Amino acid sequence: MTNNEHVDSENQAPVEKQTIFKEESAEAAATLETAQMKPTSVGLEENIAAALCHLPIIGLIFFFIEKENKVVRFHALQVIMLSITVVVASIAVGILTGLLSFMKLGMLGLLISGPFYLLVVPASTVLLIFMAVWAYKGKVINLPVIGKFAEEHSTPKQ
Repeated sequence: MTNNEHVDSENQAPVEKQTIFKEESAEAAATLETAQMKPTSVGLEENIAAALCHLPIIGLIFFFIEKENKVVRFHALQVIMLSITVVVASIAVGILTGLLSFMKLGMLGLLISGPFYLLVVPASTVLLIFMAVWAYKGKVINLPVIGKFAEEHSTPKQ
C-alpha cells in the first residue's frame, strides 16, 4: 500500500486518496489579502501599522492612538509586554550581578549576566524583527504567555 492509499473500513479494500489544489493567480491572491485587511484609525494599512508596532516606542504610541483595529492593538500590546519582560529581566540580572559582586562573588555574577546579555537581549531583538516581517505579511506570531494576554486585552475600546 502506498502513502496515497487508505483502507476503506467497510470493504477492507485500498482506496486512493486524491488531493486537489486550487491554483490562484498572483493578482487574485493580492486582491484577497487586500480585502481581508481592515483599515486603521491612523490611516495606514493594517499590515504596515502592525509591522511598525514592533518598534517598542512606536508600538506604545499605536496602542494608545489606535481605537478600531484589533490586529494592530494586538501587535502593539504583545511588543509592549515583550519589551517590559526583557527590561525587567535585564534589571533583575543587573541587580543580581551587583549583589554577587558586593559579596565578592563577581565572577559568578559574570557567569550569569554574560550569557544573558550576549544571548537573551540580541535574541529578543531578532524575535522583534522576525515578528515585524511576519506582521507585514499579514501573519501573527502568538507568543506563549504574552500573546494570550495581548489577545485578551487588545479589544478596541468603544
